[in-house]
Amino acid sequence: MREAVALFLNALNWDGFSNLIPPRFTIGLDRRVPERLKDVQAIGPDGKQSGIYGDYQRESEELFRIVLESLVEISRTLPLVNPSVIVRLSREDLDEKSGPLTIAYENSLKNAIPNYLIAKEETMASSDGSIIQTGHNSSRTLVHGSVLGTVLINLPRAAYEAEGRDERLFQNIIQETKHAVNGLSLRRQLIQDRLGEGLLPLLSWQPNGGAYFDPKGASAEIGLLGLDEAIIHHTHSPLDEKDSLGLVRKIVESARKAVQESETNGLAIRIGLHGSPEASTRLASIDAEKYGFSTIAYQGSKRLPYYTDMPALPATRKIPLDKRISIEGEIQKLLDGNGLLPLWIGEKTNPRGLAELSRTVAERGSSFFTYAKIISYCPRCYNTTTGTGARCQNCGSDRLVMLGRCSGRILPLEMWPVARSRDLDRLIQYDAS
Repeated sequence: MREAVALFLNALNWDGFSNLIPPRFTIGLDRRVPERLKDVQAIGPDGKQSGIYGDYQRESEELFRIVLESLVEISRTLPLVNPSVIVRLSREDLDEKSGPLTIAYENSLKNAIPNYLIAKEETMASSDGSIIQTGHNSSRTLVHGSVLGTVLINLPRAAYEAEGRDERLFQNIIQETKHAVNGLSLRRQLIQDRLGEGLLPLLSWQPNGGAYFDPKGASAEIGLLGLDEAIIHHTHSPLDEKDSLGLVRKIVESARKAVQESETNGLAIRIGLHGSPEASTRLASIDAEKYGFSTIAYQGSKRLPYYTDMPALPATRKIPLDKRISIEGEIQKLLDGNGLLPLWIGEKTNPRGLAELSRTVAERGSSFFTYAKIISYCPRCYNTTTGTGARCQNCGSDRLVMLGRCSGRILPLEMWPVARSRDLDRLIQYDAS
């Protein structure tokens, strides 16, 4: 089983040399057999039925451990860039003193993987920040959790156009959100039309008598881009000021109101934060040309500006850890789609400190979080270390590849937007020990 798991993960991973990554996706790990599968007949060797899945709780726990241990083993010679891994936990799991969760924390300390999701089993997540409410499906097929797409709302531009007036700001957000809803509804209709024409064979596939993809049960997302910059421009105070949360609540309510007033024809649309480094740099540059640097709020520099996408607070802002996780938790409570909270950790962090920090993060309201750090990889001898360096500590090579978490996913720094990579030295790290 270990060999099969390792082969599977290695086949999907980055090759360590090029800037090409296989299609990115996420694997969710649950140590327990989900309730909806416990009484379902299990498929055994040669496709034959072998009891029910509820009979395999011990095997489920063991597979959970093996995958986590395989992540450690693989990362000793090659950083795991793809797939992204999310560990689903209950709040009770966070009190665990030993066992598989300890292995997960060791992965976080050494390799900046995995992500942690504190949620019910009806919820799935993706590393770009998406939180998907899957619900139950009586047909027991795979037809839940389909996301048609994500549209980002440029909040800073709505603030620039409002010129300090609250009512105008909320009207701009409502208008842009309605445009986004119309685009997502049109996308669903186009997919339905293609399915009716006999196209899209994979999506129209009907395993076990049910549709693999059902547009009627699909959902979509609207991401709030540049929340911090919009608050700064509109109030002249950053998002980490206590009074700013009231305005954040009204911004989210405005977007939600626009969704409710739009004709969605049953399409579930969530409001949240979504990781998109490319959009955050492109829209900031466009706004800089249109409004001028004397007007816009941004991260980075005048030559290379960008907006904050995910999490809500810029990772470069120097604020106490306790304050950061409290504000992020309050914002996650306001959103439908949450948004991944990456916390950059320093070299003094240890497993016990990380366990305590995870409990605190969950208690403050964040249900989706991870830990980030920079990793140096040597393509010559395959040695990996944490932090930046000019030469490999093992063979002395000066051709190191640096990797780090950009928004939701770990990527080589060469694949980061330049505006983000130039801000690397300003990232605020925290020690949990």
